[in-house]
Amino acid sequence: MTKKEHQSAMSKVIEDVIEGTDRQIKKWGFNEHTHQEWKAILSEELAKMETEVVVGKTDGYLEGVQVAAVMMSWLRNLKAAKTYHDKMMKIVGFE
Repeated sequence: MTKKEHQSAMSKVIEDVIEGTDRQIKKWGFNEHTHQEWKAILSEELAKMETEVVVGKTDGYLEGVQVAAVMMSWLRNLKAAKTYHDKMMKIVGFE
């Protein structure tokens, strides 16, 4: 695989993951969970992916996209919390 082919394939995967996060938002709205809740959600999606692959039902790609979408949502949640924390620290004068 050439570098250009690799980049094209990765762009498609990233596009699919973003579409996966969009589907999650449409279904569940924007979520804020504890780390334990995010881990449980991620574990559930990973188990679904593993089951599909082991059983031979699919190649696991679509469930893999959901795993990545959950992880992206968790990261978005962490980034939002840090941004909020940093903003509040400035407001109270603890930069």
